[in-house]
Formats: sequence, C-alpha cells, structure tokens
Amino acid sequence: MTYSIVKNLLSFIRFRAASSSSTPQIEYNQKSDHIETYFYRDVKIQSGSDSDIYTLQCGPSKTSSENDRTPFKCSNTSKPMLLKIIKPKKEESNFDPYDQEITAKTVLKSTRPDILTAINGSPNGGAGCIDRPCLLLRYGGDDLFNRLYTLQEYEICSIMAQLYEALRYMHSRKFVHRDIKLENIVYDANINQSAIIDFGYAKHLMIEKCTEFCGTLTNMYPGILHVRRKTSPLYTTYHGQLADHWSMSIVFFALIFKMYPQSILIEKYKEKYAYDSLNDDKQKKQRIQQIEELILIREEILREAYVLLLRTSILENTPEHKRERAAKQLEYFYEFWREQYSYISNIRNGQNPILPLHSFQILVDRLLDCQQ
Repeated sequence: MTYSIVKNLLSFIRFRAASSSSTPQIEYNQKSDHIETYFYRDVKIQSGSDSDIYTLQCGPSKTSSENDRTPFKCSNTSKPMLLKIIKPKKEESNFDPYDQEITAKTVLKSTRPDILTAINGSPNGGAGCIDRPCLLLRYGGDDLFNRLYTLQEYEICSIMAQLYEALRYMHSRKFVHRDIKLENIVYDANINQSAIIDFGYAKHLMIEKCTEFCGTLTNMYPGILHVRRKTSPLYTTYHGQLADHWSMSIVFFALIFKMYPQSILIEKYKEKYAYDSLNDDKQKKQRIQQIEELILIREEILREAYVLLLRTSILENTPEHKRERAAKQLEYFYEFWREQYSYISNIRNGQNPILPLHSFQILVDRLLDCQQ
C-alpha cells in the first residue's frame, strides 16, 4: 500500500513539472479529448500573379509566432502540405481564384493522385494567411518547368499517360482547367507520379461553351483569342475541352522537344517587327505579346512553323538514331493542330463542323507508341 502511494505521488510530481515547463503549449480540444495543433506558415517558395505559395509545418517553431498560425489543423499524414494565399483581385479580372479552387474541390471530389485540388479553404484566413483567402494543398513535387531538362524518356511516357487520364476524368465531370502549362503540373520522381494543380481559371460547365478570356499565351487555344478579338460575329464562344486538349498538346511537345513550338517563329518575327530597335523593356514585352498572338491566331503560320521545326533546331539537336522518330512526332503534332485550326476556321465561316474531341486521344496514343 505504501509503495502504491509513493508511486502515485511521483507521477503527480512529474506531471506538474511537465506542465510548468517552457515547452510551447498546444490547443486541447475538450470535446474530443484529443490534442490538436495547427499548421504554421513557414517559407515562401513561389510567387505568382494571383497567389503566393508557402511551406507549412505542424505546430510552432522557435522562430514562429501566433501571427504565422493558419486556420488549418494538422492532419494525420506524413506528407508535406502547402499554403496558397490568394492575392487581391485585379480590377480587370473576372475571376476569383479562391472560388474557382473551392468549386474544383467540390465538383471533382478527387482523391486521385493525378489531380491535386485543395484539401481545405478559408475565405479569410486570419493572421497566418495575411488576412487573405487561403487554401491548404498537398505537395505533389516540383513543377515540370523546373524539371524539363532532367526528365528521362520513361518518365515523360508515364507523365503523358497520367495527364491524359487526369484530363479525361476532369472532362467526364464537365470540368475544364483552361490554364494547363508546365508550371501547373507537378511531378514526384520518387513515386513516378505527376498531377495537375492550380484551378484558378477552371470552370464547371453548365453549358458546353466558354466565353471568358483566360490562360497563358504560350499554351493558349487559338479560339480563345478569336473570341477576345471578335474576329467574326459568328465566333463568340470556344469549346473548353478543346482548349484543354490544345494546351496539353503544347505541354507534351515541350516535354519531348524541350522547347515551345512557336519559339523558333518568335525569333524570326522579332526581326520582321523591329523588336531590337525598341529600348524600353515594357515596349519589348508588349511587342513579344503581339508576336505571340499573331503566331497563335493565324492558321497559315502553322505550315511555316512545321517546315521550320522540321528543318532546323529540333532535328539538328536530335541524335541521329532518334531523328526518324522525332520527325514522326512532329508530323503527329502538325496533324493535330491543323485539325483544330480547321475546326476554328469552319466556325468563323458559318459552318457546323464535327467537333474534333477524339483527335487528342489519337495524338496521345501515337506519342505513347512512339516513345516505346
């Protein structure tokens, strides 16, 4: 009996000593009787036009304060998490990236490894989110733009197959991304897994067509520019799925050839449009944008680009034993883009063409066969 009393007394002393130590205290949930703690904002790793991305850590560190505490509780996962803080909306923008991300989370309901939507969101995240709307995201690896020159052929083959399946799933849910590019695709080499991220321009299609101008010029579907420029009174909408197919084809091209298809034409048109005579950086940026738009919107430039690519840098920089395959891949891309331009042209001319939704599947099948 004496032994029992002494044991209980020692336990009580240890408990009091622990509770009065300088160890940071974490919140205690009386209802569930489980200890809970929150993610704290750590290091900014990316800054874009619409948002900033931060790493997170579970619980406070020696250097963090309550101002770094986010509204998101730590989950029972060992996988790293990220914090996305939405920047103030631009006056000319019709998009609310936070709302679009939450819609993607709701509509896609995705636990798929190839689609990384937000896990949680807070419309006003408090101090930890700099009093801005914020989102809790899974970390899926480095983006393809940073990995472009280090990817092996077997990795490219896996990435293309995974992205095709991800896109097919999104479209089956009547959801379009509209800003597919290297920077919005991540890849984890440890598990050979790629994923689509950043749904700030995405849309749940209640009707088949889109009217909004959005995306990135290097990967933009030409139909989007035709809508913005009002090149024809008949051309007032574009097909969201075709826009995603076009953008993904540009990603595939860049993965295989390590350049954008219009890159070689941009250099050619710089001279034609007196780019080097401009001294102001802002003017130069605007001139490049004008050239990119010109290349994208004029169908007849497609053949010129194809011939240049076939004759110059791509095949010159391709090892001899791979040149035949590279030429064939160029031909597949050319056929795909020509069909898309033909569809756009027919709409502008008042015709009712067949929707070329299956042409992207044909392109993917050919490229995957070619990579084997």
